[in-house]
Amino acid sequence: SFFTSITMVWGQEEYSLLQMAVPSLNIAPDARGGGMGDLGVSTLPDISSQYWNAAKYPFMYSKGGVSLSYTPWLRKLVNDVALVNMSGYYKIGNSDLQAIGASLRYFSLGEVGMWENIGDIPYYTNPYEMALDVSYSRKLSNAFSMGVTLRYIRSDMGTDASEEKYAGTAFAADISGYLEKYVVMGSAEALWSFGFNLSNIGSKISYDGGETNNYLPAKLTLGTGLLY
Repeated sequence: SFFTSITMVWGQEEYSLLQMAVPSLNIAPDARGGGMGDLGVSTLPDISSQYWNAAKYPFMYSKGGVSLSYTPWLRKLVNDVALVNMSGYYKIGNSDLQAIGASLRYFSLGEVGMWENIGDIPYYTNPYEMALDVSYSRKLSNAFSMGVTLRYIRSDMGTDASEEKYAGTAFAADISGYLEKYVVMGSAEALWSFGFNLSNIGSKISYDGGETNNYLPAKLTLGTGLLY
């Protein structure tokens, strides 16, 4: 088998080429996709397709499914930073033409000590980033499908109203497509797949009531693969 993908990330900000918030949106939630070098956009469908490419769900063989994953982050440096992700899908109706999906991801940054002045007794906060997704996908032909995902994002870096620091919220969307068909390669038959996902297209996020705004990590991912 052979799989490859290209990821393009963009953003804009004055005096900076790339300055984005909520970086945890780029962390793979499942061992399969992460272990393959973030190639999930064009690999065979699985329950975690909500993150990689929601358009793959109509190609799943089962009617529905749910997965739960826990990923420790930087375990050799800290022991309380982790990503928890739950994903699921369900095919609508009696056909394999369309499916709905949903996921909830929660990234905990652990306990962080804060000081107002040097020498003060620290107070502790528990910053986190989370995202709630819902998706709809449909086959447009026997070999090609497309999907749309809507996302609510909340990022709390340790709110403190007295210092005019607030939790940031944003809304985003993904547009994805997936192609899967059998092709003849020499004397053998192979399953060829192609996928794309334009993700995190949405509003900016602010932690100071709108005085400054940060872009979400929008990206376009393209991938293709051959499975012998």
